[in-house]
Amino acid sequence: MCDPMTAAVVGAQAFGQLYQGASQRGESRYQAAVSRNNAALSVEQARDARTRGEEESRLKWREIAATKGAQIAAMAAQGIDTSFGSAADVIGDTAVLGMEDINQIGQNQEREVRGFLIQAQNYREQGKAQKRAGDQAMISAVINAGSTVLGGAKSMPNISLPGFGAKGGSGGSAAPTFTPGPKVSAGAGPW
Repeated sequence: MCDPMTAAVVGAQAFGQLYQGASQRGESRYQAAVSRNNAALSVEQARDARTRGEEESRLKWREIAATKGAQIAAMAAQGIDTSFGSAADVIGDTAVLGMEDINQIGQNQEREVRGFLIQAQNYREQGKAQKRAGDQAMISAVINAGSTVLGGAKSMPNISLPGFGAKGGSGGSAAPTFTPGPKVSAGAGPW
């Protein structure tokens, strides 16, 4: 017969280990869900950055067109032909400088979008790692609880472990030996 107090202590320790593992797993799953949400938000920020960049480029095109139109109108009002010479160069320079600005807007937009997409991928990977950590915590808790139960059973002097030839306790130096049960032939049993 085993000591009820020892059995209760062993059971409580095993339960505590399982509870701790389950708690860690739950926390890890929560953190993984937060990471998935953050990844989704980062993807949305990337879409927003792309939309803002496209709008900024569109506004810059309009600004360039307005500037060129104002230049042509001002020169034409003074009787200057804008199709050649310095007047054409001024209008051409306005277009070139505007294109440089638009290219810079596009590069800035793509850098911002890329940063958000990298951040989203980092969040996804972080979520995967958090989920794995939770699963590992639960596996560890199960192994530790099993070890606690077996260690507790071994320390109880009058307990017989099913399938093993020796009784628990620290009285002997011989390790328990496995005693196989009866052979079951195919087709035997209620199923």
